[in-house]
Amino acid sequence: MAETRGKAPTALSMALAYGLWLMSAALSLWLVLQMRLLFLVDLPQKSATINHWAFSAIDKFGFLFLGIIWLIFLVVSEEIFRRKVGHQLRVRAIAGVFVIEGVLLGLVYLWRALL
Repeated sequence: MAETRGKAPTALSMALAYGLWLMSAALSLWLVLQMRLLFLVDLPQKSATINHWAFSAIDKFGFLFLGIIWLIFLVVSEEIFRRKVGHQLRVRAIAGVFVIEGVLLGLVYLWRALL
């Protein structure tokens, strides 16, 4: 019985860490989709020199590139969250991930509003 009492906080902190990681993954996916709209749709459409076929290729390869960056972010952020489970879940370290995502998302929205 003493063993389960010792494992319960660890299981709770693991569930909390992975829950936060899933929220971070969803927010970063939204960021990638908004960046696609900005960099691969809005900006190229403002340029009249890009033909239809080139625009399609830019969109496809750019979305693949953003997807690879998103996958790398998922692996790195999962490592950060998992490493923090072994120690205490520090609000400052976890908030740093969300702040970076929020600032980038805010910059994308601002840039799209200025177009």
